[in-house]
Amino acid sequence: MRTLEQERVDAMRTHVMAAVDADVATRGRRGRRVVASLVAGCFVVGIGGIGLQVVSPDGSGGSSSSISTSDSVQRPESRRDATADPVDPDAAPSSANDGPGADRDVVTTGRVRVEVDDARRAAADLVAWVEQRDGRIDERQESGTGDTSSAQLVVRAPSADVDAAIRELRRLGTVQDVSIERSDVSGARRDLDARIRGLKISIARLEKILADARSSADLLRTERSLSQRQGQLESLEARRTALADRIDLSSLRVELRQPAPADVVEPEDDGFVDGLRTGWGSLTDATTSAVHAVGVLLPWTLVLVAVMGGWRLLRRSRR
Repeated sequence: MRTLEQERVDAMRTHVMAAVDADVATRGRRGRRVVASLVAGCFVVGIGGIGLQVVSPDGSGGSSSSISTSDSVQRPESRRDATADPVDPDAAPSSANDGPGADRDVVTTGRVRVEVDDARRAAADLVAWVEQRDGRIDERQESGTGDTSSAQLVVRAPSADVDAAIRELRRLGTVQDVSIERSDVSGARRDLDARIRGLKISIARLEKILADARSSADLLRTERSLSQRQGQLESLEARRTALADRIDLSSLRVELRQPAPADVVEPEDDGFVDGLRTGWGSLTDATTSAVHAVGVLLPWTLVLVAVMGGWRLLRRSRR
C-alpha cells in the first residue's frame, strides 16, 4: 500500500514539474518576443530619423518647428483679441498709434513783446494778417494816443503758423522778447475720446433698457441713470471741443509798445539867474527848517512854562 501511494506521489510530482517547465518555456518565449519588438521599434525610429535628415539636409525640418512655435505665440493673441471688450472697438488702433512715430497733439502758447512806431496801426495790421490765416483775436486792448499809445492782443493763429506769426511781428517792428511753450496733450485727448465712446455705448444700452422697462420703478431708475450719463457726456464733449480748439489754434499774447520819448535836458545856467534861483531855494529850505523846528519845540515850551508857573505859585504860598 505504501508503494502504491509513493508511486502516485511521484506521478503527481512529475506532472507538476512538467507543467512548470511548460509554463517557464512559454514565458520565456513571450519575453523574447517583447524584447524583439522593442529592438525592432528602436531600429525603425532610428532609420526614420536618418531618413528625415537625408531628405532635408538644409534644416528645413527645423522650419516646421519654428512655424508651430510662432503659431503657439500667436494663438494667445488671437484669443485675447477674441475676448477683447466689445465696448471699445477702437482700442487696438489707438494703442498702435502710441509708438514713437505716432502724431502728437500739442498745445502751443507764448508771449511776444514788440516795439513799433505806431501801436494802433501795427495792431490793425496784425489783426488783418491773423484773419487771412483763418485765425482769430480773443482779446484786444488799446490805450494812449500819439507817442504813448500801446496795444495788447491775444492772437489765436493756427499752430502750424506760429513761426510765420513771429516773422510777421518782426516785420511790424522790433521784437524785444519771445517766449514759446509747447505741451503734449496726446494722452489727455485719447482719454477723453475713450470716455466719450464708453458713455455713448452706456447711453445706448440705457435707452434700450428704458424702452423695455415694464414697471414704473425700473422706468424711474433708468431715466435717472440716463440723465446722469447724458450730463457727463455733454461735459466731456465740451472739454474735448475746448482741447481740440487749443490744439488747432496757438495762443500768443502780443504786446505792442512805442519807444519811450527821450528826456529833455535843460541847458545849465551859471549866471545871475541861476545864482538867484539857488539862493531862493536855500532861503526856502531854511525857512521850512526853522518853521519845522518851532513846531517841534513849541509843545515842550508850553510844558516848561506851566511847570515854572506852578513852582513859583508854590513858593509864594509857603512865604
